[in-house]
This record gives sequence, C-alpha cells and structure tokens, in this order.
Amino acid sequence: MSFRQEVVEELVNDLKASGEFKNVYKNIVPVWTQVSTFPAVAVLYEGEEKERGNVVNSCANITGKLYVYIYNQQESERDFEDILSDLIDLVYSIIEENEYIKCNTIDCTVSSMKRDGGLVHPYALCQIMIEIKYRQHLA
Repeated sequence: MSFRQEVVEELVNDLKASGEFKNVYKNIVPVWTQVSTFPAVAVLYEGEEKERGNVVNSCANITGKLYVYIYNQQESERDFEDILSDLIDLVYSIIEENEYIKCNTIDCTVSSMKRDGGLVHPYALCQIMIEIKYRQHLA
C-alpha cells in the first residue's frame, strides 16, 4: 500500500472508530442535503506533488480535504468548535500512532479551514485542507 493510501485508510478507520461521526465518507463529497445522520465527515484525497531530489530519497506532498457536516438544530455552535478541534487532533494523532506514517512524515499542516458562515442554516459546513510532506523511498 502506498503512503497516501495508508494515510487515507488510517484517517477513515480512525474516524469511524472514534464514534464521533455518524457517517464517514471516503473519496466522495455529498451535498449536505444528502447526508442522513449528523455529525458526518467526508475524506477526500486531492492529489500529490512530487519534489525533485535525489533518486533514492525524494519528497512528496499530499493534499487532502475533510468536509464536516453538522445539523445546527442538533449541535450547538460550541459543539461544532469542539468537533473541529477533535478532528484536527485526530489527524495529528494518526501520524503519531502509526509507525509507518510517523517514520516517513516530515510535516503535517492544516493549511486552511473554511466555514459556510451560516449560509446553509440549519446546517453548518466546514472544509479543512490538510497537507502532509513525506519521504518517498524510490529504491
């Protein structure tokens, strides 16, 4: 299994195991009206960018997006902030707990977090962009 596949699989499995999200979607981003139970999260692998380096050890960056779905009548604003914080903590804990991922990860960054700003009330939506730089072993 490739590094990027391992990261996505770990994230999806840990999100399901956490019990915090009723639905965990992988490689699909449903429209909020198609989500049946809340809170929910969608994990989407965006792409990979390889950096030039020596032939044996080069680096690559993978980008992923997490889409968080909350139904505001069921979750207060404070709960929404807690859910987002817990989700980000979970992403970082995956790197620490999986030895293969930990050994190869150079950096993990939450590069952006965008919220809907109440435009789709009573739903609350958030998009979190994550970038992971890792060692790519080609030999």
